Amino acid sequence: MAHLNKKTLATKMTSVLGIILFIIPLFGSFSPLPAHATAPVVSIGGSNDVQYSTVLDYSANTILLKQGGYVATSTYTCVIATQGCVLVPSSTTTLAPSALASTSNFVSPDYSEALVTTYVANSNPTEQLYGIQNNVLAPQATLPALKGLITNVHWSGDNTVLIIKESDGSTQKYNRTTNTLTTLKTSLPSGAAWITLSADGRYIAYYIPAVISTGKRTFGVIDTNLDIGYTLESTISYWDLLSEGVRIFAFSPDSTRLLYLDDRSGYQTLYAVNMKDLATTGLTGTQVTAKKYTIEDMQWEDNSSIVFSANRDNPMQWSLYELNLGTYTLKKIVDSPAYNQPMHALGSNILFQTADANGRLTKVFNTLTKTVSAFQTLGLDQSKVGTTNQVVQQGGVYGAYLPTTVATSTLLVWLHGGPDRQTSLDYNSYMSYGGYDWVLNKVQASGVPVLKLDYPGSINHGTAFAQSIKNGVGTVDASTTMQAIKDFSAAHGFKNVYVMGNSYGGYLALKLLVSYPSQIKGAYSLSGVTDWQTLLTNIPSSIFSLDFNGSPNPLNQALYNKASIVANIPNIGTQKVIVTQGDADSEVPYAQSQLIDEALVAAGKNVEYSTLAGEDHIYKLPSSYTLVCNQALELVGLPSNSLCTMH
Repeated sequence: MAHLNKKTLATKMTSVLGIILFIIPLFGSFSPLPAHATAPVVSIGGSNDVQYSTVLDYSANTILLKQGGYVATSTYTCVIATQGCVLVPSSTTTLAPSALASTSNFVSPDYSEALVTTYVANSNPTEQLYGIQNNVLAPQATLPALKGLITNVHWSGDNTVLIIKESDGSTQKYNRTTNTLTTLKTSLPSGAAWITLSADGRYIAYYIPAVISTGKRTFGVIDTNLDIGYTLESTISYWDLLSEGVRIFAFSPDSTRLLYLDDRSGYQTLYAVNMKDLATTGLTGTQVTAKKYTIEDMQWEDNSSIVFSANRDNPMQWSLYELNLGTYTLKKIVDSPAYNQPMHALGSNILFQTADANGRLTKVFNTLTKTVSAFQTLGLDQSKVGTTNQVVQQGGVYGAYLPTTVATSTLLVWLHGGPDRQTSLDYNSYMSYGGYDWVLNKVQASGVPVLKLDYPGSINHGTAFAQSIKNGVGTVDASTTMQAIKDFSAAHGFKNVYVMGNSYGGYLALKLLVSYPSQIKGAYSLSGVTDWQTLLTNIPSSIFSLDFNGSPNPLNQALYNKASIVANIPNIGTQKVIVTQGDADSEVPYAQSQLIDEALVAAGKNVEYSTLAGEDHIYKLPSSYTLVCNQALELVGLPSNSLCTMH
């Protein structure tokens, strides 16, 4: 399952509709080469290691990368112009100049300036603007006195305008050229997120996600020159999936146009607003593309062209596109950009990540030469080109099929967590799935093909598909998925079907087994919810209560009964059931796996229960994936083998 940030289950189950539990995306943020730039490059791990790149920090010409997997990681600074990278200490997390290490400061995105607060005993703190050159701070201006302490600063593209948010809730506009400070009457409202400043500093865009109490979301823009705010509000009846994304807004370099993402058409797509018409047309905007597909992220290339990532060809195939908004000429740049990983516009380059058979790797698109290049000095295997995996569609359900070269009547079906996530053709964008993709690849290599399915509730197939499990947990998702499995199996001659999944997918795997015992030969649940009634009775504020119209009560008890696994355990016979969970799981209570194990044992069923000591919801130890891999082989009737050892 999914979530927006690293908090515990009890904390995360808040009122924001977009906060979805149980899959933790591993993320980072992202600048000049340090003095030790001649350090040697080393390999990050063995050939079986999962390769995932995370951008920790960035400036106009340099990025800080963490590259690694479950075995080992290394950190590098890389110069975009040369694609050269050098190893730096793994403790490095930022490219900020060391001169700012001990100060309370806010640094401009290009690391050329910093706003520093100085505290003097028995005096009010002062805020000074410094220039940064060769790791040396040079004072430039002292700001007029502020009302409160600074909580956030947003910089215009040329650093001439700063929008300052203060602890008393006020919003200040500082003009560096004139050294003037203006208190905006139209302040950023409470809850404003995805705050984006136009290049000239005139406009502030923000988004307020929907909350359970009202279901209302708000897009907003403040014209700081006129001190006027504009809003566009809408009501939704389900999770606010926009709040799960990486970006909402992007201003053109000349600040004359605004792009924003919205799913009011039934798909998450782009809308364009001409800022000169803001007073008359508001933020409604014009839909940029008409075809129904999901746009995940966008960046301006120049004032007339944009680059965006989308699954335009089919829901499983992501590609990076270039679109001229004047001529509407559309060109594909490259396939397999990583969804839910942000792009970054750095001068004439756009930094992005790909997710394919090599793992998740950082790439650069040069908007002048129209070429894509990779960083070559990271000790990585980047040799895999293309894939033998196939996009499949069965009864409205899409998935990825990992075939084998030998004939077999056995099939393993993989069900991802979420449910508001998506499976992948090769390695997933999320490292939280990377270990499982590694396992599935080993099962395939051992002779059993794998079918990875996007069941109802999955994202990037349109909002209706994502919302279809409301009032249908364990019924709509199970019946639709089972029909797709039956049709696919009949078409390919599979007689022995096994199901496996993590988190929500772990729940669905068990639900398929107890609901369709004659069709499923065995099930494997990894860190899965096993009893919604218990979970939502103990945590009634869970966002998943939306799927049942609230925590358990007489009016919705029938929905909980239909979702039950335990009540249907008598349906199964001798099928193998494997249940595995970490005892430090902060997403799904560990008691959930204990509950289903005890119920299966009491019913005399064939259950194997494993506890991963110290592991959280997302496993971090190579030994855990080695175990999961061997258990997956056991499930489908294969012996353990050396392929399942994560090096």
